[in-house]
Amino acid sequence: MSFDVRTHAEIRASILADWRSRYLAKGYDLDTAQDSDAWCWADAVAFQVEGLEAKALQLTKELFPDTASTTFLERHADVIGLTRKSATAATLTAEATGTNGSTWTTSNKITAADGTVYLPTAGGTISGGVGTVTLQAQSTGTSTNKAAGTLLTWSSAPSGINSTLEVLTQVVVAVDEEDDADLAVRVLAWWRERPGGGNRADWVDWATSQDGIESAFVYPLRHDTLGDGTLGAVTLVVLGPPPTTETAAGE
Repeated sequence: MSFDVRTHAEIRASILADWRSRYLAKGYDLDTAQDSDAWCWADAVAFQVEGLEAKALQLTKELFPDTASTTFLERHADVIGLTRKSATAATLTAEATGTNGSTWTTSNKITAADGTVYLPTAGGTISGGVGTVTLQAQSTGTSTNKAAGTLLTWSSAPSGINSTLEVLTQVVVAVDEEDDADLAVRVLAWWRERPGGGNRADWVDWATSQDGIESAFVYPLRHDTLGDGTLGAVTLVVLGPPPTTETAAGE
């Protein structure tokens, strides 16, 4: 569905042409030259009509999820029970160095150069001069992702442990809050194949509604141990977000 919006000048010209044709039909003429009374009236009315046509155009866009504004898109999603997925936090492993036997706890804060704060998910001990620390970001979004080789700093280094750590791996890739384009894709997918009763779309809809899940694939009648053709079985494969350019560097 489309709606062609006319310019202010086009609307004014249309009003004047229609107005004059009505006068001519009765045997009279109408002065429609610029700054004439009729021109001024038509000019004023054209401003109002221009706004109405712009509003009509916007409303035609709100009818469909992929062209709707944020407010209307969220309404489209709410009607069918979908919500915008939240941002997630990154999980990293980093290498700490120091004196053998030195320990860290889950309360020891670690920060990145951009101010992102991480906490160890478990305590640990330096052995052989090194220790691997698993870190959970305390904020969310892609800014919490850090590439291998990135240097982090203990806010207050535990006794016997050097002040800096080096990121080893990205265990969980964080994502930002779902944007309008991705939410619209899920809404359209819901309408293309209505989920319900455990059908393929029902499984995909459930999986992709979870935070941190990028896509899902359904294999009906398949069981990990019983094999293919197993009645009542279904295998659901879910994928998280791929590494960003930043986190893929050096991996």
